[in-house]
Amino acid sequence: MPNIQMSSAGAINPLTVNGRTYACPANGVVSVPDFDASMLESNGWMRTAGHGVGATAARPTTGLFKGMEIFDTTLSVNIKWDGRVWRSSVTGAAV
Repeated sequence: MPNIQMSSAGAINPLTVNGRTYACPANGVVSVPDFDASMLESNGWMRTAGHGVGATAARPTTGLFKGMEIFDTTLSVNIKWDGRVWRSSVTGAAV
């Protein structure tokens, strides 16, 4: 049973799914079992990258490493650090 990283990003929070209550702090990520992730998604939660969540203006500028992935709440997309710039995980374009 893999865990999925999820963010509430303005959705119902906290939310109870299958008898378990999930609460996510602002700009935070919670790890949930894969079988609960789809129910959270259907209630507005989003699957996210494992290294954090935040607005474009709040992207990390230190401690970066190639392959680091975060969820950008401004763009509503996972982005990955390629060693020089952040790139959309959907299009590959610099963002």
